[in-house]
Amino acid sequence: MTFQRKTAERFLTPTAVKIRITSPVELLPELRPTVGAVYDAERWPSYTSPVGGYVIVVGGKRINIRRNECIEV
Repeated sequence: MTFQRKTAERFLTPTAVKIRITSPVELLPELRPTVGAVYDAERWPSYTSPVGGYVIVVGGKRINIRRNECIEV
């Protein structure tokens, strides 16, 4: 008797894009991205939904940005 997984394992990788922040992000002031600024970002697909999100670097830290807080440039 053998057992098989019902779904194949997926390895999700980021895609390099540029984004413009369109709405304020609720973070500490030193980590908050500037509204209207363009950032280099990584677009990450979601494990559970088709939406996904972005990761940018602000103040030396990686910050998660939702799709409704920015647009791709």
